[in-house]
Amino acid sequence: AEHPEWNQRWRGPLRRAIARLRDDLSDLYRREAGHYFNDPAAARNAYIHVILQRTDERIERFFREQGGEGLGAADRTAALMLLEMQRNALLMQTSCGWFFNELSGLEATKILQYADRALQLAAALAPVDLETPFVETLAEAHSNIPAHGTGRDVFYRLVRPCRVSMQKVLNHSVIAAAFNGAALQPQTMSCYRVEPLEHRTQTAGDATVYVGRAR
Repeated sequence: AEHPEWNQRWRGPLRRAIARLRDDLSDLYRREAGHYFNDPAAARNAYIHVILQRTDERIERFFREQGGEGLGAADRTAALMLLEMQRNALLMQTSCGWFFNELSGLEATKILQYADRALQLAAALAPVDLETPFVETLAEAHSNIPAHGTGRDVFYRLVRPCRVSMQKVLNHSVIAAAFNGAALQPQTMSCYRVEPLEHRTQTAGDATVYVGRAR
């Protein structure tokens, strides 16, 4: 076996951290989802249809079937954030996170990215600190590679920098357009839709600068 000297004691704290966060996120969902859905559990299950077809028409149908009365645009946004939070709570439990032999490896850090996305959404939805107990438990896990330290170190050094932001979404759109030699066009990426408002290109020698605004 590769690295027979390594131990797998990191798996227990990682499992405990994920399990506690799963329960905390479920509690948050139950507290908040009742504001938006007649049956929060049924809405969570029905959300698969939105995941598979992220269109305005599909979302509108979803809220007709699952939403409560009088939901405004802000309410719908919060409701969708809750559902994305729960989707990532499921993804962070993917079994490959424990299948390989190192805490800082691709598989464990990937499930931690899902956990971080769920934490990001939870923090935007409610004034609760779910991150502190999560990383405190992760700190009990130790990488087999001394330079990576504990699970807490892995989380903040390798996982948190991958957190999605609006700026990163826009950067991706612009870089993709530049790479393809095309103007920035309306496009959908996962659950994000980028709509250019104005856009121009400036070239000086070998350098090209893209300038504009987008929603």
